[in-house]
Amino acid sequence: MKTRKILLAEDDDSIRMGICDILEEEGYRVTCASDGGQALRNFSEGEFSLVILDIMMPRVSGYEVCREIRRTSRVPVIMLTAKGEEVDKVVGLELGADDYITKPFSVRELRARIHALMRRVYGEGRKSRAVLADEPFDFGGMRIDPEAFRGMRDGNIVEFTPREIELLRYFSERPGKAVSRQDLMHAVWGMDYGGASRTVDQHIVQLRRKIEPEPGNPQVLTTVHGFGYRYQD
Repeated sequence: MKTRKILLAEDDDSIRMGICDILEEEGYRVTCASDGGQALRNFSEGEFSLVILDIMMPRVSGYEVCREIRRTSRVPVIMLTAKGEEVDKVVGLELGADDYITKPFSVRELRARIHALMRRVYGEGRKSRAVLADEPFDFGGMRIDPEAFRGMRDGNIVEFTPREIELLRYFSERPGKAVSRQDLMHAVWGMDYGGASRTVDQHIVQLRRKIEPEPGNPQVLTTVHGFGYRYQD
């Protein structure tokens, strides 16, 4: 398995150095940036398998960096945030972030989140195929191409994040069945952890905006109150 390169952008020197040490101990090659502008320059000059962005950076925020990255790349993005407000996470999800880690976080959590994302996107550490190698499939009147992270409906292209592709795939394999939030967290995020309900719900909100003709009145991904969601094929 080839060595994966990670771009880390964090303005706090101690946090940045600590995360860098952890990642290098895991065998990753790490490029570090102390602000958003440097992160964008680094990204334009190299190829990365994962990007970790602190939200609150001087001059160019993590939000802005994520937005620029998503103009040209579907590389997985993890956001680091010290904030708990839901609006911050929603903004990040709209811009294409794949996961959040709230400060302070443990070394174990950081490792687990990165490993889970690498498994989902690149298929590392499991026998099943990577998301990038999946065959196209139909979902809610849309043709989904996992390899391109895109969907097509009525001649219109819709862009998806790697995690959204995983959610679509998981639902497509269970048409008409009620799927719990915890099952989604385990299958798509690769783990169980506190706050799973809100994390799943936030991703479903963003997904509905892309797949539902009327996101405010969902007919494709419906809510099973007190439990989870159902894909209405």
